[in-house]
Amino acid sequence: QQFLAGGVAGAVSKTLVAPMERVSTLLMTPTAHQRFSVAQAAQHAWRDGGLGGLYRGHAATLIKIFPASAIQFAVFNGLKDRILAARQRRQGQAAAAAAAAAASTTSQQQQPQDLANHERLAAGAAAGAAAACCCYPLESTRTAMSCAGGVRGSLVQVARAVVASHGLPGLYRGFRASLLGDVLGNALGFTAYEVGAPRGGGVPAPPHVRGLIGACSAACVLTLTMPLEVVRRRLQVQGLAGRPVLYRGTLDCLRQVLRKEGVAGFY
Repeated sequence: QQFLAGGVAGAVSKTLVAPMERVSTLLMTPTAHQRFSVAQAAQHAWRDGGLGGLYRGHAATLIKIFPASAIQFAVFNGLKDRILAARQRRQGQAAAAAAAAAASTTSQQQQPQDLANHERLAAGAAAGAAAACCCYPLESTRTAMSCAGGVRGSLVQVARAVVASHGLPGLYRGFRASLLGDVLGNALGFTAYEVGAPRGGGVPAPPHVRGLIGACSAACVLTLTMPLEVVRRRLQVQGLAGRPVLYRGTLDCLRQVLRKEGVAGFY
């Protein structure tokens, strides 16, 4: 159920914001002769095929986001259950060793019912890493399709074109930046959501409250990890469709963007 719910939630949310994702890709991957404002990027996407232009590469997003979101939710909740179960076992063993009913009762009363913040961070980081490792080639293919002057064709054709030009590692360009961003993003996002979600008497918060908390935590996390997102996409598109190879890796891309464009270049 967690796997299915996570996948459906991710697919629906990405479909709603797909036009903005296309615009953001155009903004983050300028060419030497073509830079866009937000309005210009939207116009370019529309001229690239109308509504279909705004959703270019979205098929790859859907194929990727369903397993990615599902893996994130399943790994996080699975680790959460395991951590709490292990804690219960340790407390049960301590109570049995004490061999006193009063001590056992006290132990049960003091038993934490949720993860500590460092445990949330660890579980969220593991969830992000698992999803990134499994689904990154699809994300790389989507960027190749949706950047300005991107590779044309179906998802399979674009993936084959990337492999033909750069070998199998071409599907993993920018992976380090993406992995770091996903680990940080999921660790902070899950923690912020879990900490912020109200738990009055064990009753779950209403869906709209949980949605608002999730949106706020996601906005904060995106702001913090945006520089890594820019680096990832620029590494993914360099060398494609006649673009020059400008960066030697994640750190080199960070340095060059900061030197040439300043902090604003990451946003």
